[in-house]
Amino acid sequence: MRITITEKSSILQIIHLFERAGYEARIVGGMIRDSLLGYSVTDMDIATTAKPDMTLDIITKSFPNCNIIAIDRKYFKITIRIDGQVFDITSLREDVTSYGGKTTIHHTMSWPLDVKRRDFTINALYADKDGKVYDFASGLPDIRRRILRFIGNPVVRVQTDQLRILRYYRLQAQLRFTRFDKSALDACSKGIQHVEKISPQRIYKEIKALFSIPFDIRSTLYSMQKNNILAAVFPFSIIGLQDLLSKMPITSDPWIKILFLTEGKYNHVKNILAAWNVPKREKNAIKACMSVYNDRLFCPQRAFQYAYFYGVEATLRASSLKRAQGCTNYDLVTILLKKWRRPIFPLCGYQLKKMGMQEGPHLGRLLRITEKWWSKNDFKPKLDDCLSFARQRRDALR
Repeated sequence: MRITITEKSSILQIIHLFERAGYEARIVGGMIRDSLLGYSVTDMDIATTAKPDMTLDIITKSFPNCNIIAIDRKYFKITIRIDGQVFDITSLREDVTSYGGKTTIHHTMSWPLDVKRRDFTINALYADKDGKVYDFASGLPDIRRRILRFIGNPVVRVQTDQLRILRYYRLQAQLRFTRFDKSALDACSKGIQHVEKISPQRIYKEIKALFSIPFDIRSTLYSMQKNNILAAVFPFSIIGLQDLLSKMPITSDPWIKILFLTEGKYNHVKNILAAWNVPKREKNAIKACMSVYNDRLFCPQRAFQYAYFYGVEATLRASSLKRAQGCTNYDLVTILLKKWRRPIFPLCGYQLKKMGMQEGPHLGRLLRITEKWWSKNDFKPKLDDCLSFARQRRDALR
């Protein structure tokens, strides 16, 4: 079995560099898997017999202008960017268990031993510079059967790293596999009982990656519900999943699908943001979306006002949720905001001070009132109109 490698590709140049230095280097994982499945290739991973320090030395001497993104000494991996392309280069590794039961990672020169550290059979395929594929874990038959299997004993693999449960389902959906390996499902179902061993950040990262997949992931979510995975990672009970999934929008925006499962219930959203330790910037974006969605005055005709105060992203997300729930005309929001540019409010605090207003909460309040009036009038009033309105409101507030 062979894959096609472009003669002038950067990955081939890197392999040649290691060979000239006296080491073996092969493509590994996703690039081979996706090539054989007929999918577009995004992963650029290389495995080498060179030790990590030697790997870094070879790369930096040959590509002095390369960008070193990360050096993971624990897992013998460096991540670099060359000519805009990101590569993960990992030294061959094996797990060594001491008498005390502690497992440490050691460098090895053995390709079959390196395979044992990898998670799934179809990710443990290697290819040399000529494209010849090496299979030490029966990954090729699984590619043909389009089935995802753990390497070794699935129960042990999951016990050593519970995150593999979420990675299993995410990859199952990503590769559009519809067949599930029973032993893998059983291991995931048992292992998820120890979900507390997975950090909230890692759970969120995997869930976000799963829901970012831009095509139908329903069969995966059905299986996750059946095997109690969703109940373990979502901090609320999803009622009527089958009906919800039949209406779930297909989009690459993970939050539209996640929020859809909450049915717009703010407490569910609040619990998700806390349980998954969502980063502050994303948390604020979701709160803005829910503010738009839950506002009873929100409608397509007011799209520009909500986009102005809450942002285009929040308004589009809210309209997508409304549309998925059967509300009509919300597809207009996407059309209306496609070329919209946020207008600039012509009034500022300095101009109100010139009008005689004193610094303080009253000035800020008057500014906000005037800005809302301006937005409700389609952002058309000029500076003089805003000043005139502000004077009237100032007198009324006295």
